[in-house]
Amino acid sequence: MKIEVVNMVGKGDFKHRVDLLKLAELDNVRYNMDINPHIAFIKVKPHLVANIYYTGKVMVWGAKTEEELAEACTEVENVVNKIL
Repeated sequence: MKIEVVNMVGKGDFKHRVDLLKLAELDNVRYNMDINPHIAFIKVKPHLVANIYYTGKVMVWGAKTEEELAEACTEVENVVNKIL
């Protein structure tokens, strides 16, 4: 049997609360506070999603390699720090 990695998940924490309403103004996010208390930040290439919670917790999923995951985490961190 051959095992293939098809999806990697990473988690992080900004260690402070995040203003989701400010992040919701970006083009590549989805936010519906009535359904879930998080922002879905969408990165198109490669297709990755980062769920950013108001508590500062972050879940990044969809990466196929550690390199893609690290790149996505860096991008999410840069976007959040720039906006907030």
